[in-house]
Amino acid sequence: MGRMAMPWAIRYKRRSLSRLHQNPPDSRTVRSFERSGIDATRMSPELLSALGDSVEGFSDRRRAGAAVTSFVSVLSAMMVDQRHAVAAVDRVRVPTLLIWGARERHIQRGLVDDLIARRPDWQLEVLEESGHVPTWDAPGAYVDAVARWARSA
Repeated sequence: MGRMAMPWAIRYKRRSLSRLHQNPPDSRTVRSFERSGIDATRMSPELLSALGDSVEGFSDRRRAGAAVTSFVSVLSAMMVDQRHAVAAVDRVRVPTLLIWGARERHIQRGLVDDLIARRPDWQLEVLEESGHVPTWDAPGAYVDAVARWARSA
């Protein structure tokens, strides 16, 4: 169903997606990103434009189908049958930094706390000024967090 709906939805939303190319982003784009806790006004014009180009590419049925397949696979592993996701977490044998944005609206803090409780050898860095995608709306804080962690590892 998603394979059929995705290209239609992208075509339908093409006008709004083209607004990603605007600098500064318009208020509708800002509100859309805010639903994920992301401050689009802090995103670089180059990133917004690249996102617009990338999303517009999903109007191609093949790309949309591959994206839907990947998305459904990840959601299934995480939500439907969590045994696979838990087993994957347990198999990690390298130093791991988990970065979570305090303005995140999709992944609840409880899930992050559960991961850290399961893997106390992992380090958690909470970025207060970030939402769902720290590399987008708080790239400086993200790089600083990774650099601090790399120096301590």
